[in-house]
Amino acid sequence: MTPEDSLTSRSPFRPTLDPDDFFSSAEHDEALSRLWYLAEQRRPLGLLSGAGGTGKTFTLHVLARELNNSGTETAFLDATGMDRHELLWRVVEVLGLGPDVEESSLWLWSRLTDFLDGHAATRQPLALIIDHCQTLDPGAAHVLRRLVSLSISARANVTWLLAIGRSHEHAHLEWLEETSALKIEIPIWSSARCDEFLRWRLSMTGHSLPFFTKAAIDRLYTRSRGLPAEICRLADLAMLAGSVEGRELIGAETIDCVAQELITDSASSKPSPVLFD
Repeated sequence: MTPEDSLTSRSPFRPTLDPDDFFSSAEHDEALSRLWYLAEQRRPLGLLSGAGGTGKTFTLHVLARELNNSGTETAFLDATGMDRHELLWRVVEVLGLGPDVEESSLWLWSRLTDFLDGHAATRQPLALIIDHCQTLDPGAAHVLRRLVSLSISARANVTWLLAIGRSHEHAHLEWLEETSALKIEIPIWSSARCDEFLRWRLSMTGHSLPFFTKAAIDRLYTRSRGLPAEICRLADLAMLAGSVEGRELIGAETIDCVAQELITDSASSKPSPVLFD
C-alpha cells in the first residue's frame, strides 16, 4: 500500500468550497447551466431550491467564479439570519457603494436607487447571488422583494440569483416563485450517484484502493438520505475511524457507528454550518 492509499492521508471528504473540488454530477451541471443561462440572458430573477445539504451553496460558489471569469460582474452574499436593515446594508456594501456602519435605511435606499438607475445606462451585466434566503424573517423578505422590484423597474441589467430551502416551507417567500423567470431545484442523489461521487472524490486525491466495502457504500447512501453534505461528513468520519482502528477497508458497521455518534452529538450541541447546503 502506497502512502497515497493510506487512510491517514489527507481526507478526500473534507469540507470545502473550492470550485476545483466540485463534483459535476448531472444534477448540479444542469443547475449550473440553467443559472448561467439566466445570467447570460440578463433575466431579472432566478430561484435555486432544494433540501439542505444538496449542494446549493457549493453550486453558487462555482457559478460565481465562472460568471466572473466570463466577464460578468458578480456579487455574492450569504443572507443567513439577517434582519431587514442588515440585509439592505449588506447589499449596498457588496455592490461596492461604501456605506458607513451607521447609515440610515433612507440613505441606503437612496444610494441603491441611484446605483440601479446608473447601472441601467451602462448596459453591463451584473449577477447578484444571495444564499440562504430561507433564513430571512418576514421583514427582511419584504426588503428583498422591494430590492428585486426596484431592480426590475429600473431595467438595471441585474440578475438576482437566490437560493432557498424547499420553497413550500417558507410562506413569506412565495412571491419568489411568482416573480422568478426560472426555478431550479437540486434533487437528492440516487444510490448510483452516491457511489460515483465516492469513487471520484477518492481518485481526485490519489487514493486508488476501494476503502469502502459495497455494504458500506450502501449504508452511506441510506444514512445520508442521498444528501451530498451528509455523504461527505459520514465518509470523512468513517475514514478517520478506520485510520484509528488500523483498517484497510471500511465496512457498514463503521458507517453505523459514526452515524450514531453524529446523532448523539447533534442532540447535545448546536450543529455547525454546512458548507454544502
